Amino acid sequence: MTSNRLIGLLGGTFDPVHYGHLRPAQQLKQQLGFDEVRLLPCYRPVHRDTPTASAEQRTRMLELALEEFPELRLDTRELERDEPSYSLHTLRELRAEQPDATFCWILGFDAFQLFHTWHQWRQVLSLTHLLVVHRPGYSAGLNDSLLDLLSRHQVNDMQALRQSPAAAVLMLELDAPDISSTDLRQRLANSESVQGQLPGSVEEWLNKNSIYTKK
Repeated sequence: MTSNRLIGLLGGTFDPVHYGHLRPAQQLKQQLGFDEVRLLPCYRPVHRDTPTASAEQRTRMLELALEEFPELRLDTRELERDEPSYSLHTLRELRAEQPDATFCWILGFDAFQLFHTWHQWRQVLSLTHLLVVHRPGYSAGLNDSLLDLLSRHQVNDMQALRQSPAAAVLMLELDAPDISSTDLRQRLANSESVQGQLPGSVEEWLNKNSIYTKK
Protein backbone atom coordinates (compact mmCIF):
# COMPACT_ATOMS: atom_id res chain seq x y z
CA MET A 1 0.00 0.00 0.00
CA THR A 2 1.40 3.40 -0.98
CA SER A 3 -0.08 6.42 0.76
CA ASN A 4 -1.07 9.67 -0.90
CA ARG A 5 0.25 11.84 1.94
CA LEU A 6 2.99 11.49 4.57
CA ILE A 7 2.24 13.55 7.68
CA GLY A 8 4.80 14.17 10.42
CA LEU A 9 3.55 14.61 13.99
CA LEU A 10 5.65 16.36 16.65
CA GLY A 11 4.09 16.15 20.09
CA GLY A 12 5.14 17.90 23.27
CA THR A 13 4.12 20.35 25.94
CA PHE A 14 5.72 23.34 24.15
CA ASP A 15 6.01 25.06 27.52
CA PRO A 16 7.25 27.32 25.97
CA VAL A 17 7.76 26.56 22.29
CA HIS A 18 11.32 27.39 21.09
CA TYR A 19 13.70 26.96 18.17
CA GLY A 20 14.72 23.52 19.41
CA HIS A 21 11.20 22.44 18.41
CA LEU A 22 10.62 24.66 15.40
CA ARG A 23 13.82 24.50 13.40
CA PRO A 24 14.12 20.68 13.37
CA ALA A 25 10.44 20.42 12.37
CA GLN A 26 11.06 22.92 9.57
CA GLN A 27 14.19 21.08 8.47
CA LEU A 28 12.39 17.73 8.38
CA LYS A 29 9.53 19.25 6.36
CA GLN A 30 11.89 20.82 3.83
CA GLN A 31 14.47 18.06 3.46
CA LEU A 32 12.55 14.81 3.88
CA GLY A 33 9.51 15.45 1.73
CA PHE A 34 6.74 15.41 4.33
CA ASP A 35 3.47 16.65 2.91
CA GLU A 36 2.70 18.14 6.34
CA VAL A 37 4.40 18.47 9.71
CA ARG A 38 1.99 19.15 12.57
CA LEU A 39 2.81 20.36 16.08
CA LEU A 40 0.60 18.52 18.57
CA PRO A 41 0.63 20.18 22.01
CA CYS A 42 -0.60 17.82 24.72
CA TYR A 43 -3.03 18.85 27.44
CA ARG A 44 -1.40 16.96 30.29
CA PRO A 45 1.50 14.60 29.57
CA VAL A 46 1.37 11.17 31.16
CA HIS A 47 5.11 10.86 31.86
CA ARG A 48 5.90 14.47 32.77
CA ASP A 49 4.81 17.25 35.12
CA THR A 50 1.74 19.32 34.30
CA PRO A 51 2.73 22.28 32.09
CA THR A 52 3.16 25.67 33.74
CA ALA A 53 1.38 27.56 30.95
CA SER A 54 -2.28 26.82 30.35
CA ALA A 55 -3.62 25.18 27.19
CA GLU A 56 -4.81 28.58 25.96
CA GLN A 57 -1.44 30.21 26.64
CA ARG A 58 0.51 27.48 24.89
CA THR A 59 -1.84 27.65 21.92
CA ARG A 60 -1.24 31.39 21.64
CA MET A 61 2.54 30.94 21.80
CA LEU A 62 2.40 28.33 19.04
CA GLU A 63 0.17 30.53 16.88
CA LEU A 64 2.71 33.35 17.19
CA ALA A 65 5.63 31.02 16.50
CA LEU A 66 4.06 29.62 13.36
CA GLU A 67 3.85 33.11 11.86
CA GLU A 68 7.64 32.66 11.45
CA PHE A 69 7.26 29.02 10.35
CA PRO A 70 4.19 29.03 8.06
CA GLU A 71 5.09 25.66 6.53
CA LEU A 72 4.26 23.97 9.86
CA ARG A 73 0.73 23.33 11.11
CA LEU A 74 -0.83 23.47 14.57
CA ASP A 75 -3.18 20.68 15.69
CA THR A 76 -4.83 21.39 19.06
CA ARG A 77 -7.01 18.29 19.38
CA GLU A 78 -5.21 17.02 22.51
CA LEU A 79 -5.65 20.39 24.27
CA GLU A 80 -9.35 20.32 23.47
CA ARG A 81 -9.89 16.93 25.19
CA ASP A 82 -9.17 18.32 28.69
CA GLU A 83 -7.73 14.97 29.84
CA PRO A 84 -4.35 13.20 29.94
CA SER A 85 -2.91 12.93 26.44
CA TYR A 86 -2.40 9.48 24.92
CA SER A 87 -0.81 9.21 21.49
CA LEU A 88 -2.92 6.13 20.76
CA HIS A 89 -6.17 8.09 20.98
CA THR A 90 -4.80 10.85 18.77
CA LEU A 91 -3.58 8.43 16.13
CA ARG A 92 -6.91 6.60 16.02
CA GLU A 93 -8.67 9.92 15.43
CA LEU A 94 -6.24 10.93 12.70
CA ARG A 95 -6.46 7.60 10.92
CA ALA A 96 -10.25 7.81 10.97
CA GLU A 97 -10.15 11.33 9.53
CA GLN A 98 -7.54 10.56 6.86
CA PRO A 99 -7.57 6.81 6.15
CA ASP A 100 -5.36 7.19 3.07
CA ALA A 101 -2.61 9.15 4.85
CA THR A 102 0.50 7.72 6.46
CA PHE A 103 1.57 9.19 9.79
CA CYS A 104 5.06 9.48 11.20
CA TRP A 105 5.55 10.31 14.89
CA ILE A 106 8.70 12.43 15.37
CA LEU A 107 10.51 12.03 18.67
CA GLY A 108 13.94 12.57 20.16
CA PHE A 109 16.17 9.70 21.21
CA ASP A 110 15.49 10.37 24.89
CA ALA A 111 11.76 9.98 24.29
CA PHE A 112 12.35 6.85 22.22
CA GLN A 113 14.18 5.31 25.19
CA LEU A 114 10.83 5.43 27.02
CA PHE A 115 8.65 4.38 24.08
CA HIS A 116 8.07 0.91 25.59
CA THR A 117 6.39 2.63 28.58
CA TRP A 118 3.80 4.45 26.42
CA HIS A 119 0.17 3.44 26.77
CA GLN A 120 -0.32 0.37 24.51
CA TRP A 121 2.86 1.19 22.63
CA ARG A 122 2.57 -1.78 20.28
CA GLN A 123 -0.83 -0.50 19.17
CA VAL A 124 0.71 2.94 18.67
CA LEU A 125 3.29 1.39 16.35
CA SER A 126 0.52 -0.30 14.36
CA LEU A 127 -0.87 3.15 13.51
CA THR A 128 2.26 5.19 12.78
CA HIS A 129 5.88 5.12 11.75
CA LEU A 130 8.49 6.48 14.15
CA LEU A 131 11.15 8.99 13.16
CA VAL A 132 13.74 9.06 15.94
CA VAL A 133 15.91 12.17 15.79
CA HIS A 134 19.24 12.27 17.61
CA ARG A 135 22.20 14.64 17.70
CA PRO A 136 25.50 13.77 16.04
CA GLY A 137 27.62 11.52 18.24
CA TYR A 138 24.78 10.92 20.70
CA SER A 139 24.31 7.34 21.82
CA ALA A 140 22.74 5.62 24.80
CA GLY A 141 21.53 2.21 25.84
CA LEU A 142 18.19 0.76 24.83
CA ASN A 143 16.35 -1.96 26.68
CA ASP A 144 15.62 -5.37 25.17
CA SER A 145 12.10 -4.43 24.02
CA LEU A 146 13.39 -1.50 21.99
CA LEU A 147 16.36 -3.42 20.59
CA ASP A 148 13.92 -6.10 19.43
CA LEU A 149 11.68 -3.40 17.94
CA LEU A 150 14.60 -2.01 15.96
CA SER A 151 15.70 -5.44 14.77
CA ARG A 152 12.21 -6.04 13.36
CA HIS A 153 11.15 -2.58 12.16
CA GLN A 154 14.14 -0.32 11.48
CA VAL A 155 14.45 1.08 7.94
CA ASN A 156 17.15 3.19 6.32
CA ASP A 157 15.37 5.86 4.28
CA MET A 158 12.22 7.94 3.95
CA GLN A 159 11.04 6.05 0.88
CA ALA A 160 10.47 3.00 3.07
CA LEU A 161 8.00 5.04 5.12
CA ARG A 162 5.90 5.80 2.07
CA GLN A 163 5.79 2.16 1.05
CA SER A 164 3.96 0.86 4.14
CA PRO A 165 1.12 2.24 6.28
CA ALA A 166 2.85 2.02 9.68
CA ALA A 167 5.34 0.29 12.00
CA ALA A 168 8.67 1.33 10.45
CA VAL A 169 11.34 3.05 12.58
CA LEU A 170 13.80 5.46 10.97
CA MET A 171 16.76 6.74 13.02
CA LEU A 172 17.96 10.14 11.79
CA GLU A 173 20.94 12.24 12.85
CA LEU A 174 20.01 15.92 13.05
CA ASP A 175 22.07 18.80 14.44
CA ALA A 176 19.21 20.43 16.34
CA PRO A 177 19.57 23.52 18.56
CA ASP A 178 20.31 22.50 22.14
CA ILE A 179 17.56 24.46 23.88
CA SER A 180 15.56 23.37 26.92
CA SER A 181 12.07 24.54 27.84
CA THR A 182 12.98 23.95 31.49
CA ASP A 183 15.96 26.28 31.17
CA LEU A 184 13.89 28.89 29.34
CA ARG A 185 11.24 28.87 32.09
CA GLN A 186 13.95 29.39 34.70
CA ARG A 187 15.56 32.21 32.75
CA LEU A 188 12.20 33.91 32.22
CA ALA A 189 11.38 33.50 35.92
CA ASN A 190 14.66 35.28 36.75
CA SER A 191 14.08 38.00 34.13
CA GLU A 192 17.14 36.81 32.17
CA SER A 193 17.50 37.13 28.41
CA VAL A 194 16.20 34.35 26.14
CA GLN A 195 16.93 36.26 22.93
CA GLY A 196 17.66 34.03 19.95
CA GLN A 197 16.19 30.90 21.55
CA LEU A 198 12.57 31.42 20.51
CA PRO A 199 10.71 33.65 18.04
CA GLY A 200 10.75 37.33 18.94
CA SER A 201 6.95 37.49 18.88
CA VAL A 202 6.76 34.72 21.49
CA GLU A 203 9.42 36.38 23.66
CA GLU A 204 7.54 39.69 23.49
CA TRP A 205 4.25 38.01 24.39
CA LEU A 206 5.85 36.18 27.33
CA ASN A 207 7.40 39.35 28.69
CA LYS A 208 4.09 41.17 28.38
CA ASN A 209 2.05 38.42 30.06
CA SER A 210 4.59 37.26 32.69
CA ILE A 211 3.62 33.59 32.23
CA TYR A 212 6.71 32.18 33.96
CA THR A 213 7.45 35.05 36.34
CA LYS A 214 7.93 33.97 39.92
CA LYS A 215 4.84 34.70 41.99
